[in-house]
Amino acid sequence: MYNVDEVIMEEAQARGAICVDILHKKDSEMALGQYWHEGVSMHPSDEGMEMIADAFFSVLKQ
Repeated sequence: MYNVDEVIMEEAQARGAICVDILHKKDSEMALGQYWHEGVSMHPSDEGMEMIADAFFSVLKQ
């Protein structure tokens, strides 16, 4: 986890807000090599989008 992510999580907790961790854990969760533009390839792949949806849904179910 990056330092800025820790600050965001701490602030969310201090304010009683929900913060969902959607950082990519695996390369397969990013569109690496699927696009010529490196910045676009850093966006979520289909697997990454599913991981994000699952993370949000699990928080909403609570």
